Amino acid sequence: MRLLYKKSGVHSFVAEIKNTIRTNRALAQAPVQRSNNIENKPAMKIVTLVRHAKSSWDYPELTDFERPLAKRGKNDAPRVGQRLAKMKILPDLIITSPAKRALKTAKVISGEIGLGKKKLVKDKRVYMADSEDLLAILKEVDDECKEVFLVGHNPGLTDLANDLTGEYIDNVPTCGVVRAKFDINKWSKLSSVKGTLMLFDYPKKHL
Repeated sequence: MRLLYKKSGVHSFVAEIKNTIRTNRALAQAPVQRSNNIENKPAMKIVTLVRHAKSSWDYPELTDFERPLAKRGKNDAPRVGQRLAKMKILPDLIITSPAKRALKTAKVISGEIGLGKKKLVKDKRVYMADSEDLLAILKEVDDECKEVFLVGHNPGLTDLANDLTGEYIDNVPTCGVVRAKFDINKWSKLSSVKGTLMLFDYPKKHL
C-alpha cells in the first residue's frame, strides 16, 4: 500500500486508505484463476505394452532385425487393433522398435485404432532393450501425453510389465497387450509407484 500522506492535511491519506480497502475487497471476491500447468492436470498416466505379432523364421538369410511377420502375425495384428478400437483405447503416442516385425505391428494397430501417422515414433533403443532401458524411454515422454503405447520385444517387454505392475506375467505372447494405469502426473515418476493392471489380452484368448 502506498501511503500518500501530505503536509496539507490528512484527507488524502484517509482517502487512500479507503480506496485500498475497496480494492482489497474486490480482489477477495474475484474468482480464482487456476494455473494451467501440468501440476493441476489429472494425476493419471496409462502405459500400454504391445509385443510384436508372430514373426516368420522362413528366411534364414535375413537378420533378426529384418524378419517380417508370419501369416499368423498378419492376421493377429489387425484383430488386436480392432479389439482395442472397440474398447475406445486411443493413445497420444505410439513408440515402437524399428525392427520390421515390430514396426509393421505398430502400423497395423495404429491404423485400426485411427491414430495419425505423426503420432507413431520409431526408437531404435527399443530393439533388444531390457526392462530398465524401456522404462528410461517412457520417462522421456512429454507430460502432455496421458497414454502411450510401447511396441517391442521379449524378454524386456514381459519384464517391464511385471516391474511396472507388481503382477506376475510369465510371458506376454506375440501380439499380447498389457495395459496399466499410474497415479502420477509426470512420466519421470513412473518408477516411483506400482501401476494397476487394466488389461492383459492376447490373440489365443479369442480362439
